[in-house]
Amino acid sequence: MSYQSASFLAQDIFSIPGRGEVIVGTLKEGKLAIGMRTAIHGNKAIVKMIEVGHHEVSQILELGAHAGILLTNIKKGDIAPG
Repeated sequence: MSYQSASFLAQDIFSIPGRGEVIVGTLKEGKLAIGMRTAIHGNKAIVKMIEVGHHEVSQILELGAHAGILLTNIKKGDIAPG
């Protein structure tokens, strides 16, 4: 199974029980899309939702975008803000 690398500058991280982990911040490297298998800072995860400006989006998140991303297969302790 292939995972694409991405670098995401996290400003905040929180859990949604039964859904996954939400990371809010800015995409610094790579691209993210719903359903994508990604390795964020070396941690393998699956992108379940992307939200920009409190609206769910379905397009590819591009470099420099500020967003919230819902991830599964990752734990809150796997990623730290900053």
